[in-house]
Amino acid sequence: ERLTAAELVQRRFVTTLDGQRLQINITGAGLSINDAGIVAADIEAENGIIHAIDTVLIPAKRNVAETAREAGTFETLLAAVGAAELAEFVSTTDPITVFAPTDEAFAALGAERIEALLRPENRETLVEVLSYHVVAGERLYGGDLFEASEITAASGGTLRPAIRDGEIFINEARVVAPNIDAANGVVHAIDSVLLPESLEVAAASDM
Repeated sequence: ERLTAAELVQRRFVTTLDGQRLQINITGAGLSINDAGIVAADIEAENGIIHAIDTVLIPAKRNVAETAREAGTFETLLAAVGAAELAEFVSTTDPITVFAPTDEAFAALGAERIEALLRPENRETLVEVLSYHVVAGERLYGGDLFEASEITAASGGTLRPAIRDGEIFINEARVVAPNIDAANGVVHAIDSVLLPESLEVAAASDM
């Protein structure tokens, strides 16, 4: 894209060549991109336009799994990903969108259900549950979630985004921390575990 400063101020975000997102800010000091201030705008070039900035922009370098581990609030999710043998999938798939239940979200399922899901004999069910939290092949930020009324998860199930009281929901799960950038995708922390429609909750609780 060829974006002048006047066009940048009409946006909240822009997407870079590597797929990650930059935030546009208007402050008393002028226009900034993430934490970098624009010190000279609209420098014309034959094939585009240049904005000189006062800070080097550093992209996210950790993959989704590493980003979740660093956050420290997704330990149960990471244990489940390991048990399901999906660590390589979430670490190398690019791009990927992950709706990540927090430790508190998993705790709400109850210790018995979590223990049952982590058993080797229930790996297929666990894979289905975890895959329902993933959109492969797309990096979907907050606004992108509403380009369609439904989103197809990696499991093949349907996710339904909605806005309620000014907050983003995926099915019945509230997004508590949106747009966490990772090198290979984006993570949205959610406050409850998404259960696929094909999974009978009662049967899962008796595993």
